Amino acid sequence: MNKTIINYIVDMTALISFLITAVTGVIIFLFLPPSEGQRGIHNTLFGYGRHDWGAFHDWAGIVLLIAIIIHIALHLDWFISTTKNVFSLNKSDNNKL
Repeated sequence: MNKTIINYIVDMTALISFLITAVTGVIIFLFLPPSEGQRGIHNTLFGYGRHDWGAFHDWAGIVLLIAIIIHIALHLDWFISTTKNVFSLNKSDNNKL
């Protein structure tokens, strides 16, 4: 498999898992607030309770974390060279003062 396809798969996995994490977070926050044992307005949404949505949210977050780690590993050379360039530019800028 070529590197472009691997990057595409990793990036799309990160995007989809980010969107799932964001949407489930909003759903939990707005529509399924903690009820402290009381019956709230919304006990379920689309047939899933707060803990079910929390599980979707947690697993999507774990997938996102793994995708980001893989993404950084695939682009590690770029991160290192860019970091070196940024810090060397800052040194030369300070010498001009």
